[in-house]
Amino acid sequence: MADMLIQHVEIAYDVTLIAAEKETLSLMCNAVAASLYALTNHALAYKGYLFGSELDMQAVLNSQKLVSFTDVSPSSNGKVFAATISLNVTAEVRSAWELSTRRVVTNAD
Repeated sequence: MADMLIQHVEIAYDVTLIAAEKETLSLMCNAVAASLYALTNHALAYKGYLFGSELDMQAVLNSQKLVSFTDVSPSSNGKVFAATISLNVTAEVRSAWELSTRRVVTNAD
């Protein structure tokens, strides 16, 4: 018989979008913002493995109601444009340990 401990961890991501034109970067930011908005009320399902057993687990995107990007374009050349957004995800972490033990006797000849 095994005991399982389920904990939740928060993982921080910084996502950076890079484009050669401002218009392209703007479209990319809009696409990411729309995707994040669609995920705010949904759990993300994923598979985890523990001791060879497959487990169904969930993560939740903790985003603000206002999605905002920060301009991180290099100011020197004007040929590359970039924006970044910070995301926080709360995910499950599972640990298990065995409680019952058994004695094993080996014969050494």
